[in-house]
Amino acid sequence: MFIDSVVFGRADTTTSLSTSYNHWFQFCFTVFIFLLPFLIFVSLCFIFFIIVHFGIIYPVEFDYQHCLIYIR
Repeated sequence: MFIDSVVFGRADTTTSLSTSYNHWFQFCFTVFIFLLPFLIFVSLCFIFFIIVHFGIIYPVEFDYQHCLIYIR
């Protein structure tokens, strides 16, 4: 099986190309679903930082030396 070839290093000659492709697709899909909440959270934080930093919606000033945020 595919898992045996990955875990034990054995060559798997019984699976066809389509079966191997399906396993890789399932693996990539699982990783994508697992990382999706993290990616959404990071993108929202990045978008919020861009909006706040450039004052697009909220006129905010940052004081990076004292870690303060001033709202105008």
